[in-house]
Amino acid sequence: MISSVRPAASAFAEDLALVLLDGDLDPVRTERVDGVLADALEALEALVSDDADPVVVAVVELAAQLVVDLRHGFLDRTTCRVAAPLVLERLVRCAGTGAEVAPALVLLGALAVVPEREGRRSTALDATPDPSRPLEVALAERIGDPAAHGDLLDVLARATVHVPVLHAEVAGNRLALRLVPMVLREGVVACAFTSPERCEEVVAEAGGATAAVLAVTGAELVELWPAGHGLVLNPGSVLGAVLTEREVRALPTRVR
Repeated sequence: MISSVRPAASAFAEDLALVLLDGDLDPVRTERVDGVLADALEALEALVSDDADPVVVAVVELAAQLVVDLRHGFLDRTTCRVAAPLVLERLVRCAGTGAEVAPALVLLGALAVVPEREGRRSTALDATPDPSRPLEVALAERIGDPAAHGDLLDVLARATVHVPVLHAEVAGNRLALRLVPMVLREGVVACAFTSPERCEEVVAEAGGATAAVLAVTGAELVELWPAGHGLVLNPGSVLGAVLTEREVRALPTRVR
């Protein structure tokens, strides 16, 4: 079923990449892309009702978030090619391939086959977990399965994460750290990564400089976490997650 979506989407993939990933301003191409995005979001919204299956709602929310991230420029070509097939497969499984969901399937199919920009290296921020890192495996298992969030927190509490620090100074008897902040729809968050490679690449692509990168367990995050901040794991990657501040501060209780 998924293969039947790809031919309709492949012809649109390059326009999609040029406008949303590369910033092309051609008015005809931009209008076409905007129309496809609007149709896809409308189709996804129509799938959610008061009596909708929770699994369907979760998959629709995942697909909608991918579209929103795409529209806001939070994705790159490689992340699209990795994330879109996963979401497409789950959406087809839950909602089928009827006309009502077709606009969303076409968009996801196009994202799955966007061509790599010539001369640009692939990013490490994909959805392929390193089997030697239990936290990445837990993040992969959580995709499309909100019920796995509690298991993810248990793994995170014991796992090592890598936290970039913008500035560090001693204030009295305490070490004051300024972490890398972001503003998401969930609120203000600070960043952490499942591997030093993911951390280094994101910092480099953002053009930022860090004073240090701390390697700590999830349970130890509470000792350095800034007030009023949630946590985003692997920002920019589908192999990521967002935690509330309360969840971060409760991580020590998950170490048994």
